[in-house]
Amino acid sequence: MFLKRLLVCILVTVCFSEDHFDEWVNTYLAQSDSGGLEIELSHWFITPIDTSEAHGRLIVSQDKKFRFEMGYKTIVSDGVVWKTYDERSNRLITQFPDTTFENTILVWFDKEKLLGVKRENINSKWDFRLSFSNKIPDAEIHFSPKDGSLIWIDVLDKEYIQRLYDITIKQYSGDIEVFQLEIPGAFEIDLRE
Repeated sequence: MFLKRLLVCILVTVCFSEDHFDEWVNTYLAQSDSGGLEIELSHWFITPIDTSEAHGRLIVSQDKKFRFEMGYKTIVSDGVVWKTYDERSNRLITQFPDTTFENTILVWFDKEKLLGVKRENINSKWDFRLSFSNKIPDAEIHFSPKDGSLIWIDVLDKEYIQRLYDITIKQYSGDIEVFQLEIPGAFEIDLRE
């Protein structure tokens, strides 16, 4: 009888225990419970031909509006209208959302999807490969074995790798005006027509 109980306890522990990825998801998404999240990061884009680096910021509200600033570009979306501003050309483009891009960003803010994604340990218990659906690129996420903090995320595509690093995640409780993009004097193009 004791042996059966012990076996059941071991099986439950093995089958339902949290790994470090689960802990990280629960911790960082808990910050968005009373507002949105603001993420500051560095981005390294690696292709067979070129490598570039930029610094940026992503703000996501509880209702999945987002503002993404990277280098010279800013993208703002409310899920219905997408606005992109390029500071180099002073162009403001309004269009319907790029759903593939939005899904790639927003999957990282959906607790059920993140915890349910197929994942496997690579190299150590601190490194994971996440396999999303066909339209969302796979990713590798790396944590520090010293303190469990997030070190980097590699977004893997057929022809390139995007490395996100120096990632700071905090609760966003700022103004909702950040999800609007009006640039006086910009050349405006509306692609919805």
